[in-house]
Amino acid sequence: MKVLVIGIGVIGSYLAHAVCDVGNDVTAVARGRWGRTIRDKGLVIHHRVQHKTTVDHPRVVDAIPQGEHFDVAFSVMRQDQQIAALPELEGIDTELLVLVGNNLRAHETADRLEARRHAGRVLFGFQSTAGLREADRVECVRWGATGLDVAPLHGRPTAADRDLLARVLTGNYQPKWTHDFEDWLLCHAAMVLPVCFVSYFCGCDLHTASRGLLHQMTAAQGEGHALLAHLGHLMVPEGRRDLFDGGVRTRAWNALIWIGAHTTIGTFCADNHCKHAPKEMRDLDVEFERLRKPVPEFAMPNWDGLLAKMGGWDDVCTRWDRSRS
Repeated sequence: MKVLVIGIGVIGSYLAHAVCDVGNDVTAVARGRWGRTIRDKGLVIHHRVQHKTTVDHPRVVDAIPQGEHFDVAFSVMRQDQQIAALPELEGIDTELLVLVGNNLRAHETADRLEARRHAGRVLFGFQSTAGLREADRVECVRWGATGLDVAPLHGRPTAADRDLLARVLTGNYQPKWTHDFEDWLLCHAAMVLPVCFVSYFCGCDLHTASRGLLHQMTAAQGEGHALLAHLGHLMVPEGRRDLFDGGVRTRAWNALIWIGAHTTIGTFCADNHCKHAPKEMRDLDVEFERLRKPVPEFAMPNWDGLLAKMGGWDDVCTRWDRSRS
């Protein structure tokens, strides 16, 4: 199967590895020094948990190919990058385009694609891996083969979509089919944003977060989900329904959060991402705040308290953008 992967960062690198590993004909869009590195030395990934290193050799190009047919195309970018790339994405000749990553403007993205593209279908997805891109390799943190949560923006996937992705993802990395991905992305943001608030407050070092602060973080996650339910959104995945009700699962979740924050799990899954993507996190918060505007009476004291502790996004973005220069 001919597969196009656009965006070979930490997330896109592992996705590209997964589709290469099972014998697909893979083209990767990677620009600049990183693109030259992959072209010359291969796509090198060190899988930290698995204690192994893989090297793949996709065809590397520095621009989205136009006029070439692909069975499936994956675009793995931040929401601002996805939106900026829409003129190029619209021109891809593919049966199925899968947009992977955080995107609270997914409805706008889908509307523009479906209004201007050919008959190719559009799905949204998310890959739960973490890590760090070094000069010559990617440090990848994952548990198991991970797979790809994927669905249409609204409703459930068609049989044709299921069949096509099943022919591309034939190894241990599998599509994890769900439904109503706009709600999935909103629920994910409700989980992620409080973690970001705490990480930035702690200088992107969750090891220093107190138990009380982490409990406030999980309470804020519960408030975010309660807001979404109040607005009529589905809880996707459904397994979160009793995660914030104060019962046994809530206590277990608090314990898991504490363990993650005080080990390298927190470093790779939260702190590193916060350091390298402050503008992405800001954009998520801006879109989430838009959801709150129609219901200003809906109280979220823990959420607002953490946001106040973090400080303004201008300061956060200035600090962490400067730290990378």
